[in-house]
Amino acid sequence: MISLILTLLFYCIAGLIVFRRVPAAARLIAWGSLPIAWVSLLGISGLFQTLSGLPALIPLLLLFAAMIVSLFRLQPLENSSGTLPAPVLWILLLTIIAECGVAVLVHQRVPWGSWDPMFTWIMRARFLVDGGAMWAQGFSSDLALLHPDYPPLFSWALVPLWSLDSSRSSLAVASLTIPCFSGFVLILAGWWEALGRKSSYWAAFTLAVILSTPFLIYLHAVKSLDFMLAYAILTSLAWYYYAMISQQRLAWSLFGFMVVWSALVKNEGQLWILACFSSLILLRLSHSFLETPEQESAEKKKISMLPDLLKGAAIPLVFLIWFKASLAPPNDLMEPARAFEISQVIQPDVFLNPYGLLVRLDQVESPEWHQIIWSQFWNVL
Repeated sequence: MISLILTLLFYCIAGLIVFRRVPAAARLIAWGSLPIAWVSLLGISGLFQTLSGLPALIPLLLLFAAMIVSLFRLQPLENSSGTLPAPVLWILLLTIIAECGVAVLVHQRVPWGSWDPMFTWIMRARFLVDGGAMWAQGFSSDLALLHPDYPPLFSWALVPLWSLDSSRSSLAVASLTIPCFSGFVLILAGWWEALGRKSSYWAAFTLAVILSTPFLIYLHAVKSLDFMLAYAILTSLAWYYYAMISQQRLAWSLFGFMVVWSALVKNEGQLWILACFSSLILLRLSHSFLETPEQESAEKKKISMLPDLLKGAAIPLVFLIWFKASLAPPNDLMEPARAFEISQVIQPDVFLNPYGLLVRLDQVESPEWHQIIWSQFWNVL
């Protein structure tokens, strides 16, 4: 319950700061980016606790103290009013309420989500919280089932929440993942507002239909990192568009941060880094052959934003390189002999093949089996 209270407190304070300090054109996008900020801050706090042994509550208290001071000391922007039409707001609000209601209902039935998050990033978080000095074993190639080569951002973000509520708290997992859908909706709404299509109610209805896609709802409700990756990619695109129309240095930095942040969610995010920056280079090269002198002068001003983009990208890139160089195994495969040895300890009639697939794993999704299988993995190590 403490994790839920802290999460609500963060969104309330951060939301007020955004309302007071962010221009109206970027306010919805900034609100939609708050889940990324919260996960990042929790991840840093969890990493601090794991490496130093000190409680993660220390950086969290410093964070909230800084946020409260900023809320009262920062002066609000002038002429910062701007809202979407009431029907659009109602459509988006009802969509958020409906999806969050579905996520809460699914959480009551399967609190740890589907087998994929349950036995990957949530399971790995148990090594970080309950593993003590042997926490790094959670990234062993023997645990190919957990995809130990995947960045553990969300796993580390659970550490401070579980240190307050205990590792049996599924509410901490829900507090971390459920707000991401609200951020997804706000990002889409903010992007549409930046396009200047405020009067189109059909657009809002179309967005509501897209957000009601069953597969999208499923990915969010079962706490899948695939949804979080899609949310990160969408957020980076929204910040790119806003940076293009506003040419603000901070917007370019946020764009760079969001692009690289996606690689901290899943390995597939590295492909997005390559695709995004390669596309920017190709666009720049293609435009250079078709520009007039006036357009070329304007493009040179955009190029000056490259240092700001790199500044934003540097922070998550440092953490990604550190993880890949120090903790991540070369891949998530294991030797056949080692796979057979582990499978005999976990459960003799369940075979763990060399590719990390545990047969009948989808039949043991209850929290009790979750804990049993985790403890057996730990005994092997």
